[in-house]
Amino acid sequence: MSRTGGNLRYIAGAAVVLVFLGIALSTAMSESFVNPYRSVSDVVSGGQSYEGRQVQVQGYVVKESVEWAPRNLNFTLTDGRASIDVVYYGVIPATFPLGEELEQSTRIDVVAIGVVKNGRVYANKLLVKCPSKYEAKIAE
Repeated sequence: MSRTGGNLRYIAGAAVVLVFLGIALSTAMSESFVNPYRSVSDVVSGGQSYEGRQVQVQGYVVKESVEWAPRNLNFTLTDGRASIDVVYYGVIPATFPLGEELEQSTRIDVVAIGVVKNGRVYANKLLVKCPSKYEAKIAE
């Protein structure tokens, strides 16, 4: 085999590696891949800039707002400065307080992951951070 043919294979291989590396870096840097938590105030004050976008909104549940519908869970999320309605479709996390537990919980911290439409978050994932639910068990 000629020396030129061998060099061309190395150059072609290096080019393929560089293309894949470029794709991986652009994906890692894109906003859809790296989506930080946003406060309720950020999303509400951002208005139309969040419309139709995937977000991760962090806040706590307004207890009086929790409403169970046949196929979804509706509630209001707040950070103490602003509030936003959340419509959640999916399996309710085991750490989300139900019934009487909801009334006894002091604060239910939640990250709602979904798309903002018409000033609401239509979530397909909920991350529930509820340490108060476990404090009594740890203290015993």
